[in-house]
Amino acid sequence: MSASLFTEFVSVCFDGNQSRAAEALGVDRSTVSRICAGDRGITPEVAKRVDELSEGRFTKESLVWPEEEVAH
Repeated sequence: MSASLFTEFVSVCFDGNQSRAAEALGVDRSTVSRICAGDRGITPEVAKRVDELSEGRFTKESLVWPEEEVAH
């Protein structure tokens, strides 16, 4: 679930450009690609940056603990 939400973040905030997203997040493009593919989890640090870059639209909690977001 968090991989699809992260993919939506890349799509909405960076027009799907994984290279630009990676640069803004301070990670390698391969990291963004792996998270989008669901091959790698999202660290709390990356989730925090996503929250900040999206101005709260994609919260760190929903990325790190997606099942708890549904419970709210």
